[in-house]
Amino acid sequence: MRECPTCFSCYDDSVAQCPTDGRSTFHSLPGGVVLEGKYVLESRLGEGGMGIVYKAHHKFLKTTRAIKIIKLDLIGNDASFAKRFHQEAMAAATIGHPNIISVPDFGLLDDKIPYIVMEYVEGVSLQTFMTDKGRFTPEEALEYMQVIASAVGAAHKIGIVHRDLKPLNIMIEPRGRVRDQVRILDFGLAKIKSADLFGSFVGAQTTGIIGSPYYMAPEQWSEEDTDKRCDVYSLGIILYQMLTGEVPFKGSSIPVIMKKHLMSPPPSLAVPGSGISPKLEKVIHHALEKEPKMRMASVEDFIEELEQAVLHPVEPHEINGAAFAKPDSLAAHLTIRDDPADQGITQVLSSMVSPFTQVQIENNPTPVPIDRTLNLPLANQSDLPRKPSEEVTPTAETPAPPADNKRGYAQDLTSRPPLRSEISNLSPGNVVIGQHSTVGVLLKKRFVIPTAAGVVFLSLMVLVTFIYTQKGPDSAVQELQAPMVANNPVAANKTREMVFIEGGTFTMGSNNAGQEQDGEHQVSVSSYYLDKYEVTNAEYAEFIKDTNRRAPTIDSTLTGTYWEPWNGNSPPAGRERWPVTNVSVKDAEDFAAWLSKRDGVTYRLPKEDEWEFAARNGTMNSLFPWGNSWEEGRANINEKQSPANVGSFPQGATQSGVQDLIGNVWEWTSSKARFYDNSRVKSSAVNARVQRGGSFFERIPTDFHNATDRSWLDNEYSKFPTIGFRLARDRK
Repeated sequence: MRECPTCFSCYDDSVAQCPTDGRSTFHSLPGGVVLEGKYVLESRLGEGGMGIVYKAHHKFLKTTRAIKIIKLDLIGNDASFAKRFHQEAMAAATIGHPNIISVPDFGLLDDKIPYIVMEYVEGVSLQTFMTDKGRFTPEEALEYMQVIASAVGAAHKIGIVHRDLKPLNIMIEPRGRVRDQVRILDFGLAKIKSADLFGSFVGAQTTGIIGSPYYMAPEQWSEEDTDKRCDVYSLGIILYQMLTGEVPFKGSSIPVIMKKHLMSPPPSLAVPGSGISPKLEKVIHHALEKEPKMRMASVEDFIEELEQAVLHPVEPHEINGAAFAKPDSLAAHLTIRDDPADQGITQVLSSMVSPFTQVQIENNPTPVPIDRTLNLPLANQSDLPRKPSEEVTPTAETPAPPADNKRGYAQDLTSRPPLRSEISNLSPGNVVIGQHSTVGVLLKKRFVIPTAAGVVFLSLMVLVTFIYTQKGPDSAVQELQAPMVANNPVAANKTREMVFIEGGTFTMGSNNAGQEQDGEHQVSVSSYYLDKYEVTNAEYAEFIKDTNRRAPTIDSTLTGTYWEPWNGNSPPAGRERWPVTNVSVKDAEDFAAWLSKRDGVTYRLPKEDEWEFAARNGTMNSLFPWGNSWEEGRANINEKQSPANVGSFPQGATQSGVQDLIGNVWEWTSSKARFYDNSRVKSSAVNARVQRGGSFFERIPTDFHNATDRSWLDNEYSKFPTIGFRLARDRK
């Protein structure tokens, strides 16, 4: 492919001169302008430390895309780069947050240069946006940070850390609501190679644009293990820059910048005339602590502290555990919106304010004095306060926050931060209460939710006591302990196809297939049973329907590819017998526990030595289930472009009859990550589980070698579209 140096348009190799401006084109990439026969490269959008980004369109779907092609010098001679790139690209694809750039596809250019296909966004980087806008007010910075932190937090919940957050990786579409403007780039890709981040330094030095060095946490400079708190640090730097117009640690060279990150305290922000309170400065300095354990533990905690500092810049007066501005005089004013959803809150507040406080009903010009014996005045006499038990019950008007969102700023951003006009009214002695106001949310969370939980708990206790007394002292216990097979004829007929594996001793590992496998050693395995096939979508659907769990989810933009999303709690049509994927080890263990209860048999995930013992035909130590050499057509590797129905490759079965141990999808085991030579596993992966067997996505022998191959991800909650599982059980 050739490019024009002036307009950056892309052409086939036959075009020596740009037809638009007549400039001579130069050769930039191998091959033509069409990738894999479907993505047509149009023009170069930009270049960063990791890759070059092009504007493209899908040849058949006519959709516009942005395609990042990873720089060849980052790959070098690293044979495992492509495999880790695929995993990280899939990580970005699985987050599925509206403020994270979606990744609908990825692949290899010329069979060696990785690229990712991204959602195309018309906009500018946050770096450009900040330059054009100038300094943010604390309220404006909070509004943008709430959106950014919501996206980062969504990734953290599934074990994905960005590690390269900076304004150049945050796109802004400067129109509409703030929650619709923000898109974060490059999730998961910063971890591909330990030296990749230093590639961004080159871009920073040659283009004059602020790059990664200014935003990296101290532990990244010192090559220590990193976790989500390094993203908290980067967000603290970005927030500092929003408020002041510059980064806290600057220097003429990378070593100078590094030294400041490691040793220098951040400069003060709360200087006269800055509009930044000491309380806000304290939040930023907390996020920029040198030691990770001294920072906020999560982005949710970071936002919680930031909200308190921005919305309550004056030190609060603590009353019954809730924070309110201390009134300047006894003649304070309290403004209440005429909203039935807030009447419960007004009753709670009535016992906390001065008896001389006046109440201002919104849209009612006449202030009304508070009489504590009557609680707070309402719009009319018929609206007298209800009983406390009635007020604390969440309703359609006063919904409880989602159970998985302790902060109250929803991941889907259905709520907004208070407007500046509302914030300005939160001055000492004048408090505005409304359904969406911060104080209203605070009180609902502190009073409504705990009380409602208590009512529900007491009701359940009464119900359980009633059932127990009606059935007799032993019947309830007997029902729980009785085998499900004996009392459930439907479950009793659902037997699994499991293969008996006779125990023995074999040589585990390989000294010729990479660090994870290195260190051959003798292992003895007891006899056990192993699933003949991987657990299917249909089997997993029974589990989620019976337990009301969420179906395996993935970004909806991936519809049409092999990881098409589920339809509610049903798998995509025609894929019922595909192995289930996008499930974590924890999900697999929960499935095993549910199935054990249903069938009256104790199922579990296989240990990795059991898995390898079966795949290598026990004491025969064969490298593949069918022998000692790779043979096309025996496994779903290099065969299809997607998973296949379990059992589709019977010629690849072990001698005992277990199928699909190689290919189709990787399989979770119960064994924790470890190297055979006892080398230290990074701290973030100490609870990660080993996966075995390879998937359709690998290539022989570059990405996958044989049945000794093993790998692990960051933690036990990680999930990918190419990882499933099968079950085992002990010999009775």
